[in-house]
Parts: sequence; C-alpha cells; structure tokens
Amino acid sequence: MRKYTHSGYRAVHVIAGLPRGIFAEIQVRTLPQDAWANAFEALADRLGRNIRYGEIPQDTISAKIVKQFFELSDSFGAYESHHSDLSAASRISTKSLVDMMRKIADYIRDPDLTLLDEVYRIVNNDIQSLESEGGAYGGHGNPVQPEDRRQNHS
Repeated sequence: MRKYTHSGYRAVHVIAGLPRGIFAEIQVRTLPQDAWANAFEALADRLGRNIRYGEIPQDTISAKIVKQFFELSDSFGAYESHHSDLSAASRISTKSLVDMMRKIADYIRDPDLTLLDEVYRIVNNDIQSLESEGGAYGGHGNPVQPEDRRQNHS
C-alpha cells in the first residue's frame, strides 16, 4: 500500500503463509504511519468501521473529518518522501507528527479538551522548529519577509 494507498493506509502489508494453512498479515509501518493508523482506528471505532474501507459517513461533519484524515495520510506520505534522512530537523518534525497523532487518537477515544490544547502546543512547537531549521517551505528560508513583520505599515 506504499504506492496505492487504501483509505489512507500506506504501510507495507506482508501476507505470510504459515504451516497448516494459516496466514498472518504483517504490517511494516513508519512511526508516522503507525500513529496515523492508530488514530484512524480510533476514529473508525467512533464513526463506524466502514470508513476503513473507503466509506464516507453521511453527516457533513463526520465526512469532513474522514476526508481530512485521508488528506493527512497523503501529507505524511509527502513528508516521508522528502525527509528520509536522519537530520535533526526531520527527527524533530517526525516526533512532533507522531506525538500529535497519538494525542488526536487519545482525544478521539476520550474527548477531553485538555488533549486538544496539547495537540495545538505540539503543532506550534513543530512550526517553530521548522522555521528555526530554515523556514516553513522545505528549508528554503523564512517565508515571512522582514517588512511583513512590522506592526504598522506606512
């Protein structure tokens, strides 16, 4: 499922044939893939297991959340393809992504607004880390020009 995702799942799936006709599925995931999948499984527990097979819920809010999870999976895929190195920036960002998805999974399982505060804190820290490592646009520099930082434009 690396090249052709299925409902947002992108991990490598290996079907192992064992003795006596027993088969086992082994999933090989990166940390962001694992965190995303666990959060999506929690969402499926809440909204219905059929979202795992591409079904979109009927109500508008649930449909939007499921579609955003699919987009998030695509974003993680793009992120992983551009950050396959072991640089400090990619390690910080990967840890932040994983922490964020784990907090989202916790929130889905037990809606507690303090968990959302933690998600926002992680996202803000990640943005600051990326900017300190060379900007928010792929390390090509800070996208905010000095003249845009001024409070009063004359």
